[in-house]
Amino acid sequence: MRLMFVALASLCLSACVKEVEVCSTDAGPAPVDLCGNNMVDPGEQCDDGNPRNGDGCDSNCQREARPECGNGVLEAGETCDDGNSIDSDACGNNCELTADNNDTWDTAGDGGFGVTVTDAIFPAGDQDYFRFEGEQGQWLIITTDANEDDDDAMVDTVITLYNSERTRIAQNDNYDDGEADSRIVTRLPATDTYYVKVQDAENMGVGAGRGGRDFVYTLKVRELATDNDQVNLGAESGNDVASAQAIGWSERYHYAWIVGGFDAADDVDVYSFSIPTQEEAGDKRQFDMNIYKSSPSGNGSTNRPGRVWVTDAQGAVVARRTPGTDFDTFSPNLPAGDYKFWVEHPGGQSGANDFYVFLVYRRSDNDPELQEETNGTIEGAEPIVLAQNGTLNSFFVLAHLPDDDVDYFKVDLAANQRLTVVCRSRSAGSGIVDLTASVLTGDGEEISSDVEDATRAYLRDANPGVTEAGPLYIKLSKAGQLEDVTGNFVRCGIHSRNR
Repeated sequence: MRLMFVALASLCLSACVKEVEVCSTDAGPAPVDLCGNNMVDPGEQCDDGNPRNGDGCDSNCQREARPECGNGVLEAGETCDDGNSIDSDACGNNCELTADNNDTWDTAGDGGFGVTVTDAIFPAGDQDYFRFEGEQGQWLIITTDANEDDDDAMVDTVITLYNSERTRIAQNDNYDDGEADSRIVTRLPATDTYYVKVQDAENMGVGAGRGGRDFVYTLKVRELATDNDQVNLGAESGNDVASAQAIGWSERYHYAWIVGGFDAADDVDVYSFSIPTQEEAGDKRQFDMNIYKSSPSGNGSTNRPGRVWVTDAQGAVVARRTPGTDFDTFSPNLPAGDYKFWVEHPGGQSGANDFYVFLVYRRSDNDPELQEETNGTIEGAEPIVLAQNGTLNSFFVLAHLPDDDVDYFKVDLAANQRLTVVCRSRSAGSGIVDLTASVLTGDGEEISSDVEDATRAYLRDANPGVTEAGPLYIKLSKAGQLEDVTGNFVRCGIHSRNR
């Protein structure tokens, strides 16, 4: 018996030398689960590196039946399946819902201060809503960035601001009267919940409108940074020169915001600024102001600004403009020196939220008239040379018309060229009364003529019926000068193109 035990022990001992695990009383580590390591191991049919089901390979690394998008059956991995191949309806061709879940007032997304939201006008006719909380008197700037190149085939945003009662407060389509992107600068009338609606300009009427996956925009709702140098908030310290507030500029980008409110119907705000010399600022010296539209179809002010004007160091009115009810501009020609800028309430009844918004640039001006002393006759007409300007050939001139002055300019046209002349004087702030732009033949025969209205003098086809090559003459004249405005500048753009 004893010998048998020893023999068995020896047998076990020799076996353990060859295979230790046979004799071990420890079962060893648990088998490793390799599912999810992106490698197909024994027992696995697939391994996509994640534990999700519904993507063709389940959480146990076994193959799943893939959904068939477009068969009209909602299967795992699909959010919708409408059984058609129309990509612009509510269910796209990838079987994902195209709706962004913010298409109604009640589902408005978060559009709070400082939030940047990227979304798309999709499907066609889509409109998106965003919500934020605002306080009375806050200055806001609401913008979209979507179509920097103004491509007509791409999204053209319109933004509309509403209060909690869904009453429209402000709206903008193309900011600064041209760009496809949108901008509202406003002062909130009350502490309230506000909504911003974003849509394409062609979606404001009837019909399906436009939209697409590439109609992407970025919406920003921000407080206007009134503590920045280039944002000038009216201090309301008085209505005279002594209380003038210095305008701060962005010296890098040559612009400034001027915003303020009117306390009463007789309120006047005064600002001071300087036009630098050419040695100091190069050609960035032209004072060019955009006057934002008021009303619920503009920036939301309950009154438009009244007259705006500029006085020089001696107090003389150099330029003056009465803005219209729409987007407007004020572009006085100002030599280097010190000036005051004035803005007044339009008078009459004060509104509940009367304010103004101006964006001022320092830009380069047109080329100056060079032969003022001799171009007063058609024989002495100053020659101008048109240069390529996109699909046009153009020349831009800055002229002056003191009393009893007439200016002539000569332009040589190639055969079959159409001439266009656009001029502004009083509509830009000049004191000129009834600027007249005329186009003449060499013998002084008038071909066309136009008197400046509230916006410009405009000769779209200034040489009708004239197809042969040769010179034509542009005549600038005026009927008079405002007694209290000294500026007598005229800016003209002269263009030609093939008929």
